[in-house]
Amino acid sequence: CFFVGGELPLGDTLEELLQKGESFDQSQVCSIVEQVARGLKVMHARELHHGGISLKTIRRERADVYVLEDAGICRAQPEFSFLSGGGEVVGEPGFIAPEAVDSGVGSSEADLYALGCVAWTLLAGRPPFAGDDPVQVLLDQLNGEVPSLLEANEGKEVRGISEGTATIIKKLTGYTATIRYRSVSDLSADLKANLKGQAIKPFPAELQPDLEKTEAQSMDAGTFMLLLLLLLDVVLAGSIGLSWALAKQIHLDDPISGYELPMP
Repeated sequence: CFFVGGELPLGDTLEELLQKGESFDQSQVCSIVEQVARGLKVMHARELHHGGISLKTIRRERADVYVLEDAGICRAQPEFSFLSGGGEVVGEPGFIAPEAVDSGVGSSEADLYALGCVAWTLLAGRPPFAGDDPVQVLLDQLNGEVPSLLEANEGKEVRGISEGTATIIKKLTGYTATIRYRSVSDLSADLKANLKGQAIKPFPAELQPDLEKTEAQSMDAGTFMLLLLLLLDVVLAGSIGLSWALAKQIHLDDPISGYELPMP
C-alpha cells in the first residue's frame, strides 16, 4: 500500500482542463507523455501496472508539471493475484488496450496504449473511441485500430503535428503488444530523438498483424460479450417479473381489522 501527497490546492485533471476549453500543442503533449512515462517507469520496475490511465488520472500540479494519480487498481506481481477477483475489465472505456478489454488482464504495454490514447485525444481534440454507451465503446476498441493522427482529420495534419510525433503515438497505440512500445525506455529514446528533429522509425512491416484475422477474432469476442450482456438483461427482467407476480399472490391481513379505539 502506498500513496503520494501533494500540496493543496491540487491542479485540474486533463479532462477538466479540456472542459474549460484549454488546448495543447505538440510540444506540450510530448512533455506530458514524457512526464507520465517517468512515473510509469517506476511502477513497471516494481512489476506493477497502473491499469487506469486516462484524462481523469493525469493532473497538472502546476505550470508545465503533470503527475499520474489514482493507481488504486494497479495489479501486483502474479504471486499476489489472489488480492483481485480477476477477469473484470478495469479502466476508462476508450483508453483500455484491446487485449485488456478481451481478457481483463492488464500489462505495462496496456498502460502505454492508454497513454497513447491520452496523447491522441489532446492533439485531435476528441478521443479515438467515444460514445454514450461504454459497452459499445469497448466493442469499438476490440474491432478497430486507433487511426493515425495524420489520417484522423481526412488526411490533414492535426494541429500541425509532425510525422515523428504521429509515429510515436502510433507505436504507443498499436492494436497488439507486438506493434507497441514494450518499455518506457524505448519510448523515452524516441521522445528525445523527436525533440532533436530526428526521424522516428516505425515498427517493421513484418510485425504488423493479419488485420483480417485479428478483426474476425475481435468480432467473435465482442459478439460474445454483447450476447452475454443481453442474456443477463433477459435473466434480470425475468427475475423482476417473477418477483412481482409472486408478490401479487401474497395476501396480507389488515393489521387493524377488528380493532376498536377505546373511548375515554
